[in-house]
Amino acid sequence: MPMEPHDDLLDPEWERPRRTSRLTVALVAALIFVCGFAGGVLTQRALTPDTPALVTSGPGGGGSGGGVRRTGPGAP
Repeated sequence: MPMEPHDDLLDPEWERPRRTSRLTVALVAALIFVCGFAGGVLTQRALTPDTPALVTSGPGGGGSGGGVRRTGPGAP
């Protein structure tokens, strides 16, 4: 008995939805979270002005025994 082209669409296997495992859902959620975090980091990095870094000198850090020391091109 020859099959007609539209007979495949009525196969019961086509009507059944595929189940998604919990591991797949967890991995997709983790991927979305990581991509969102990386996008936020890159956005913040692109939008913040280039300011000189501040380095705090702790005990034994050399210098005046503590405080804040400027670094960068205009540092003393």
